[in-house]
Amino acid sequence: MAKKTQPKKPMSKTIALVFVLLMMGSTIGLFVEIILRPSNQVEIPQSRVIKYHLTEAQVKILLANYQTILEYNYPPNCFDCNSFLTSLEQWTMSSDDQIYLQEIQTDGSSSKLTIVSLRGQKTLYDPTKDDARAEICDLLISRSLFCI
Repeated sequence: MAKKTQPKKPMSKTIALVFVLLMMGSTIGLFVEIILRPSNQVEIPQSRVIKYHLTEAQVKILLANYQTILEYNYPPNCFDCNSFLTSLEQWTMSSDDQIYLQEIQTDGSSSKLTIVSLRGQKTLYDPTKDDARAEICDLLISRSLFCI
């Protein structure tokens, strides 16, 4: 006489229950982390022409997003500087949203233009419009209309 063996109960229900509990736990953990984590978002200026320095975090984000950053330092009461600023502003606004311009009024008697992009960095002292345009166009990621 052959002994009848009872089939073993599959452990699939137990395994499924363990996986469901793991999934629920990780989902709850994610929500708790999102709610309790402080917001470290860096705010990017809406305007592309600003009259203050960007923070280091803002510069990193802008460069990572293929932006070119211009910083123009100029002395007060500089007639040529105002004309140059107008050109920089026009180029910034016609750059297909590639340029951020920082206009910084400083003490001293000379002006300085610093151009930073993923292609490199260049500083021009008492720049002319032609020199500035040439350097900006060399460092832009994508050539703009004012470069033609």
